[in-house]
Amino acid sequence: MKNILIIFLLIAGMKSAEAAPLAAVSYIAYNSQRAKAVTLLLEKHSIDILKKNGFETIDPGLISREVERNFCFEEKCLLRFAANANIGLMISGHVEDRGNYLLINLKTFGTDLPFNGRLIHSVTKKIPVSGAVSSREFSLICEEISALHIASTLRSFVFPVMLIKKDSGYVADSPVAGIYSIYYAESSGGIIKSGRCSITDSRVEPLEGVINTGAFILADFNFQAEQIEQYYTSRKHEIVFPDTDIYETLFIMLATPLASATMPLAAPVFGYYPFGDWSGMGLWALNVWPYIYLEAKGFVESPGNLKHDRLDISRDDRAAYYFAWYMLIAGGMPLFMDAYAHHYLNEASLFIGQQRLLGSNLTAGYLALISNGGGQFYKGHRGWGYFYFHLNNALLYMTLREISVPEYYDETSGSYSKGKRNSDRALIYGGALALSKIIEITHTVLSATNLECGETVDRYIIPSPFFTFDSSGSAVYGLSLTLRY
Repeated sequence: MKNILIIFLLIAGMKSAEAAPLAAVSYIAYNSQRAKAVTLLLEKHSIDILKKNGFETIDPGLISREVERNFCFEEKCLLRFAANANIGLMISGHVEDRGNYLLINLKTFGTDLPFNGRLIHSVTKKIPVSGAVSSREFSLICEEISALHIASTLRSFVFPVMLIKKDSGYVADSPVAGIYSIYYAESSGGIIKSGRCSITDSRVEPLEGVINTGAFILADFNFQAEQIEQYYTSRKHEIVFPDTDIYETLFIMLATPLASATMPLAAPVFGYYPFGDWSGMGLWALNVWPYIYLEAKGFVESPGNLKHDRLDISRDDRAAYYFAWYMLIAGGMPLFMDAYAHHYLNEASLFIGQQRLLGSNLTAGYLALISNGGGQFYKGHRGWGYFYFHLNNALLYMTLREISVPEYYDETSGSYSKGKRNSDRALIYGGALALSKIIEITHTVLSATNLECGETVDRYIIPSPFFTFDSSGSAVYGLSLTLRY
């Protein structure tokens, strides 16, 4: 174990003159040869991404060999060595091969102030393994997991930049610029705030308080985090979706009546069942039956059939008839789209082939306009899709009901007399429907397509910032946040 400590200290000595924070990928455990290949990809991509975003890095192979040689696998041991080597950011984790899927866990620790060895971010991903996922896809999957893990880490990560005294004043030991709070370290490992300063071209000008020896600022990496997320999101979109054009949207428009009309049969038989989407089929079965019933009732008890039987025609009868035509022509399209898009977006999330007819904002906007929830289903947001599907279908039915005119059969004269429509209520429900549709269309167009790689089994995040200050300048520490799926 002495050897590994010496290596860490030698590396620290070589990097001590550098202003950039030092990052390392420590030993990532594995339980099979396939899992080992994945760990190598995760290490390589993590190091490449950190290098491109302002970090000095250490060859992960060097660390892994020394860790294995000295049996230093525990996090406490690794963190102690990382702290001795002035490594500000350390990534570790494990990959478990469970036959038909992999469990990939990545953890990031901050060893410097203000983290002092605490966990910053942890994520566990479940990645299905099948013949369709080739080595190319595995590399892209590992790169994306590494990139998004680092981006989430950098949203919470801050790095202490020392303010060094020179003849002309204080300068920052890093190329930062802006207005920062000034901090000092306490012997207990905490930090205290003492004033603010402005930094331009590394020159420090105090704004509040006086700068003394030992002062530092906390530089954040929010810009880098945003850049990483934007780059990998746009790149994945380009890889899995071919260039979209208006003709694909026109094809969807022409296919809408047929798809909507056949939805009660096509969605379960040709969508959910062949793809093994049992959760989708379960949700479909629970949510669709009131609308299929209302559609069937609207056609069976249509105003024409009721007149043939010389029965009264209520507002509900006429509204159900109008709503049945809507469900036949366009209202069934959202659930047809859910059955279709969910499977192919899942393939796109794993970089398997290019998916046609998907990834178009124009098509998403069209589906949101003519159907309720269709655009959200098209983009893979099943929860939002069902939300708008139920909300706007209910508002549409109530609007149709209030504008419908009832008719009453008079047996004496053998004729029908008309009632009145509820214009005021129709205006209220129609206005609510119009507002809701505007919100739905805007939300749909602004939402990104759900291309999350695999399933997030567990996630741990330190909120950013994870500490703040009260009105007197005293530190107030918050609670860590754990999200579980």
